[in-house]
Amino acid sequence: MANFDFSKLNVSDGRTARLVMHQITLGGATPFFVVRPATEATKGYYNAVLKRAGKSLRQVQAGAINAGMMEENRKDDRKLYPQHIITGWGHIKEDGTEVPGSIPDADGTLTNFSGEVCAQFIAALPTWLFDDMRQFCGNPSNFVGDEETPMDVEAAAKNSD
Repeated sequence: MANFDFSKLNVSDGRTARLVMHQITLGGATPFFVVRPATEATKGYYNAVLKRAGKSLRQVQAGAINAGMMEENRKDDRKLYPQHIITGWGHIKEDGTEVPGSIPDADGTLTNFSGEVCAQFIAALPTWLFDDMRQFCGNPSNFVGDEETPMDVEAAAKNSD
């Protein structure tokens, strides 16, 4: 009898990955985020998305499909990510030293992680950078492995091609 064990490929609510955003430099540092999967593995997020899907389904059934729906989904995710997906942050100094727990703001002042400050950061991100984050967090393979996955946006983009 064959024995197939894919248990190491399961993505659970407690899994995190590190997302480095090389496109951003703040006070000479590159920010990184500790994120959870934006999938059914993260129950609070997934329940909020399902609730949103019910509203969208009514719009689709009414024939009200438009590009504005995509923007509404993104806008909702900007609120949900600090609540359910982003669990921490830090920065990498120019010399390669990693500093968990804080990132420099535009003035170079170190800002400790909190849900409120994270929401301000996410609200300020350009759409394309937030979409990169959403793509990374929505890919379960970024959360598979024995340890926290030290992957970044550039690596994720290469893996999605």
